[in-house]
Amino acid sequence: MFYYRFIMCFILLIACFKGQAVNIIHFTEAKSNYIGKSISYHEDPTSKLTIGQLLKSNVSFEESNSEVLNFGITNSTYWLKFTVSNHSDCRNLVLNLENPLLNAATLYIVKDSSVVDSISIESYKTQNNRVFDHQF
Repeated sequence: MFYYRFIMCFILLIACFKGQAVNIIHFTEAKSNYIGKSISYHEDPTSKLTIGQLLKSNVSFEESNSEVLNFGITNSTYWLKFTVSNHSDCRNLVLNLENPLLNAATLYIVKDSSVVDSISIESYKTQNNRVFDHQF
């Protein structure tokens, strides 16, 4: 059975890629925020680009002009880049991905052009084998 492969890699940048302007997402209170207009993205139609290659190259990112990103149905990998600054009383922020067709996503935390942490979610894992005990 043919199925579409959806992989989105999310990059949370503490420090920006050199030479790339990034809008900073400022959280000042505990409320839901759409962050689409603060995101830059890069489409990798080959799905072969790695985080290491991305950090070492001069890959161009396009700025989003939409509050909610929608890339349609594609076999491409989309790399998203954004910076968060938390000025709220909340210690933990939640990144909610609302896409039932998304098979996998990885959040990379990058500082000084190096990955310092990452979290991956895959739709094929059972709920009790996920990093966060959540139905999605």
